[in-house]
Amino acid sequence: MSRRSKYLPALNSCFLNSIQDEYIKNRNRWHSHYKPEQFNIFSPQCEVYCKESLLSAGHEPYKKEIVQYPCLQNRASDTLLVGDSGGFQIATNKLNIDWNNQKNVDAVRLGILRYLEKNCDIAMTLDVPTFTIGHPEFKFSTFDQCMSQTLENMEFWMANRNPDSKLRLLNVLQGRNEAEVEEWYGKVKHYDTHGWSFSSANSDCVYYMIRTALMLAKDGELNSHKNWIHVLGRTMPAVSVILTDLQNRISELVGTEIQISYDSSSFVQSAITATLLDHTMSSELKARTAKVDMSYEAVKDQKISLNDYTGAKTKLGSAIMLDEMYIWHEKEHKWYWDVPTYSQVMAYNYEVTTILMNDAHTMYEEDHLNGTLLKVKHEILPNVFSKRTIDEMIAELAKYKGLLVNDILKYNEPVVLADHGLFDW
Repeated sequence: MSRRSKYLPALNSCFLNSIQDEYIKNRNRWHSHYKPEQFNIFSPQCEVYCKESLLSAGHEPYKKEIVQYPCLQNRASDTLLVGDSGGFQIATNKLNIDWNNQKNVDAVRLGILRYLEKNCDIAMTLDVPTFTIGHPEFKFSTFDQCMSQTLENMEFWMANRNPDSKLRLLNVLQGRNEAEVEEWYGKVKHYDTHGWSFSSANSDCVYYMIRTALMLAKDGELNSHKNWIHVLGRTMPAVSVILTDLQNRISELVGTEIQISYDSSSFVQSAITATLLDHTMSSELKARTAKVDMSYEAVKDQKISLNDYTGAKTKLGSAIMLDEMYIWHEKEHKWYWDVPTYSQVMAYNYEVTTILMNDAHTMYEEDHLNGTLLKVKHEILPNVFSKRTIDEMIAELAKYKGLLVNDILKYNEPVVLADHGLFDW
């Protein structure tokens, strides 16, 4: 594979705050082997230096235009920070926005836009996702409502963009089935953006990832100007290698280099539940979690590193000492993990994730795969891209829909009512 798809770790405030010297110093949480720069993935001194990440404006205090983390404020010019606009927070009702108050809606939309323009290189447009339609607490109960509000957001952003900003916008594509994806695309494709972002069916199902990319190529919507595709919230190693294969085939098809990236916060979410990721994989290219007892009773006298305890071979795990992970909570009279500890486990899980992605690509290149992935690599993708026209490619892809929907990422395509209303789960 000539070029690989890019994994962007989705950063969060807990992780970003706790890798700062002042944060650790103020909490008197210096560790014998723990140095903040060791875990600052934007620092060249970090054991696993990462030049590319994602930050969601929906999580951040976007009313302060400049990002609050020194590691991001001082990042080098050759690093990449991709910004998510907050669509997921809209879907989960975590974005503080009053949809009945137009002044508030405009203030939030403008605040997020300015935050992304000031701090990011690439960012998603502000969409209203379709994947939570039908959930009782979600304000937008139909596809048409999600589409209508997204179009309002697009018009607002296009009218208020800073002409001096170098921010490249990715047009988010929603939809839960072929008809909705195509309708959504038809309504938003005329906006002047620099690429595309896949969500809902387009990020939840390998079939739709391939089909939507072909649809864009057919219309000339993948070119030197619109040359980036970002798949939202997707970490699976099996998907990452297919995205790499797709990226290179699509690039050859359209005659220009298209970059595909993907993100997830799995390294954060697993740490929150005191779960460690395992850096071994089967031929299915599926990541596992390590079943290790991380309770205080199990580790309190262990004056060894996390690597020594788990048998892992990570660089960061060698700096995390088990007997330093817990701190005494005076009011509750118990030992617990504080933010610096969680950040260390997040960093460890992040490193494991990068190892998994690299190993998955090696296994894909060397055919150390199960039957499904071998079929994708040696039959499905070659057959699809060997067709004369893109319409024929899409028709050929449809022959494999059942496998691609069920055997890699299980996607339960909803039965959508004719009026784009609620659906059967």
